[in-house]
Amino acid sequence: MCCALLGGSLCTAETVVTTNDGRVIRGIALSKESVTDETCLRLPGGITSTIRRSEIKTVEQAVSADYIGRRIKEVPLDYAEALIDVALDRNTEEAEIKEIARTFWMRTAKNAVLAGEVGKALSLYSKILTLFPGNSEAAAGLDTCTSALHKLEREGEGLRVHLTENPDNDLARFDLARVYERMDKPDLAFAEYQRIIKGKLAFNGGIDRIGELRDLISESLVETVPVLPKTPSLRGQNSVGPWMTAETKRFLIRFHRGASIDNLAGCAEDALDKCLEAFGNALPQELEIPRMVLHLYATEKEYRAETFEPTASALCRTPSNLYAYEGTPRLLSSALPHEIMHLVTHHVAGNVPLWVDEGLAIRQEAVANLHFARLKQLVVEGKSLSLKEVLTETRSRLARRSKTGHDAFYAASFVLTEFLIDKHEIRGLLEFVQSVHKNGLATEVKRHYGYSSVEELEDEWLEYIMY
Repeated sequence: MCCALLGGSLCTAETVVTTNDGRVIRGIALSKESVTDETCLRLPGGITSTIRRSEIKTVEQAVSADYIGRRIKEVPLDYAEALIDVALDRNTEEAEIKEIARTFWMRTAKNAVLAGEVGKALSLYSKILTLFPGNSEAAAGLDTCTSALHKLEREGEGLRVHLTENPDNDLARFDLARVYERMDKPDLAFAEYQRIIKGKLAFNGGIDRIGELRDLISESLVETVPVLPKTPSLRGQNSVGPWMTAETKRFLIRFHRGASIDNLAGCAEDALDKCLEAFGNALPQELEIPRMVLHLYATEKEYRAETFEPTASALCRTPSNLYAYEGTPRLLSSALPHEIMHLVTHHVAGNVPLWVDEGLAIRQEAVANLHFARLKQLVVEGKSLSLKEVLTETRSRLARRSKTGHDAFYAASFVLTEFLIDKHEIRGLLEFVQSVHKNGLATEVKRHYGYSSVEELEDEWLEYIMY
């Protein structure tokens, strides 16, 4: 680091401003040249801070490769990507920065592949090959993603043709939006989701993703305000219109003026710790979970107006964002831990079947055992789902089920997950579902759990439920 007052060229990756009143603001300068009267910084979380020269005491320019290497592990993924790009553009330590970029891009590309984000992965592999033309791992990844992208393009073309003839088929439109997401075309995906919403379809799968897509294609302006000292676990708070922002060690919290986050910050950190502990020996040794963003609205009305969520929903989630409002039922005890577990599961185990994803998340709820009692009641009433229905459920099919069908699936997912973890812990469960994908259910039911058939497993599971 080297200290300097504003003026001259900002040959830096990240700028650290100390204001006259003691605030420290870290961000990426939006231009290479300083401005006479004010400077603009992009902050973690996608917001921008404009700081007047009269407010600034000192400016530190982060030019150390070691600093950049540490910093990208502390910030949200999109900010880390921008930080790497700016570091390559402006810094002089090219060899070290290039190696940091290669490692970061490779890890992010592999995670994107696991998440089905083919377009993003392809872009990252291309960036690696630009810096390291002979990198065989990136070349192989690029070939794989190019082939997958061509398949997505053909799938998208087929869906577009179908929608030309059947414009009211919202399930096909949802599939097209997901194809666009995987191709890293968020603007096109957003347009398809909006068409579903404008058709007044209460189709949760598409609606749940609007918030994140909006974040990807819109910009916010922020005016910095003093730190509020009453929440010591938060490193800083800033305003953006009706929004305030604050950071904990592993969360960026955006909250409406009037909403209280005194308990939210601590509960979020505790919930994340418990979710990680739940994986036990199945937790990878070098696990890196990007900083999560929590959005807390002051009222339910504001929440629904922004997220398009139906009245049955009190909280929604995208891959790295959680949206809730003050007054969300059981937010701290159940809803927040549940949704954080979804995010952790994605980073620990990648894509898992829906019943595993929901079962693991429900285990984190304070009221988890209510699902056990609910399933027992549904079995007695003859309204439960068969084991095969639970194992093969998809989000689009679940979205079309009745409320009783929803209850039956979530309860069955929790109890089945508990049942199998009791036998071989969570590591055994994850190995089982990964093997099923390769070798089939019948084979792995016998190999992992010793049942002669899926029917035998179902019989013992029903006994577990009833007794």
